Amino acid sequence: CGPIRTLKLVGHVLFSGSDDTTVRAWNLKSGMSFQEPLKHTGWVTGIAITPDSSVLVTSCSDSSVYQWDIERWSLIKEEEGLHADHATCVALIPSHQGKQLNIVSGGNDFDLVVQPLTPQPSSSAAQEPSSPSDCSPSGPSSPSSPSVPSS
Repeated sequence: CGPIRTLKLVGHVLFSGSDDTTVRAWNLKSGMSFQEPLKHTGWVTGIAITPDSSVLVTSCSDSSVYQWDIERWSLIKEEEGLHADHATCVALIPSHQGKQLNIVSGGNDFDLVVQPLTPQPSSSAAQEPSSPSDCSPSGPSSPSSPSVPSS
């Protein structure tokens, strides 16, 4: 694991973004990470999660913003080159009509970039995974998804 730059807590799951270009999900009850790390092409500098815990949004030092499906633990969309320099933070805000979430990313270029969150189909709530993996990128992964339990 590289130096950790950003954290986001949801229920009993802590998401961490690191200089090793990954996001990991940690089970706070066991203290172990689970699933394969989500790979980026630069340092992970920011993490945001939708209110329904279905989508994880990350900012990256390569100036990109990523959208990840938490239940499937897979990439939905990558927006490359949103900033002239590193994307340094990310947040989710409601649109002016309040019917959709927008992604706002900030960067070393002093810009804020607003873009719509890619809509996701509804999914059933999954249970918190119970099989941890170690912290190495080649560590074993659990067949369970890292879905966040309801609080």
